[in-house]
Amino acid sequence: MPRLQEPPPPWVRSGLSLDQRIDKAVPEIRRVGRRYHAQSMDKKDRAKVAQYIRWIAGGDPGDSLLTLVPPSPGTRTRPRLDAANALKHVRKAHALLRRCTGRSIDEDRAHLKHIARNLEQYIREHRRRAPPKAREGKMRKDLSVAYADDLLRWWGHVPTTTSGGSFHYLSKILFEAATGKLGDTLRAVKRFKNEGLKSVGVLKIIAS
Repeated sequence: MPRLQEPPPPWVRSGLSLDQRIDKAVPEIRRVGRRYHAQSMDKKDRAKVAQYIRWIAGGDPGDSLLTLVPPSPGTRTRPRLDAANALKHVRKAHALLRRCTGRSIDEDRAHLKHIARNLEQYIREHRRRAPPKAREGKMRKDLSVAYADDLLRWWGHVPTTTSGGSFHYLSKILFEAATGKLGDTLRAVKRFKNEGLKSVGVLKIIAS
């Protein structure tokens, strides 16, 4: 008897907007998170997931590492990559400080927000043309894996590279919700575990 083909997940159905795909994917992402944290996916977590999916989709050139296209030989790229790396850390620090209170903390958050705006402007001014489709798909998968790693660690789980495991599955959902297309991220998962943030073009920086 021929094997019946499984229907596609709801977040890749044709005709959906990015916001609709996010709405369809969030319940499944919440289900993954609750394996490790009973209170996962409150309003802040949902906003975080939605923002990650939008960054993967590249809706705003200033908000996506997909704009950081590897240049032709001889072109200077380190400043642009460093700016993207710094922006990632500034955003994460700003998000963590939301849980803290106090006048000095509020001033620090405002300062971080100002720094983030300057970095976003720098990246916009130095962005290159859109990457070829094949490279763009690889970069989106790498970003999906990086953000899946961040979410799982936020929920208290250390990701593994098991095929079909939570890390693989969550990164797959993020990629599909961002693109509206079916796709597998296992190779990107293994590449991320071997190379870390270098696989998404993020370089190590030392905070001053």
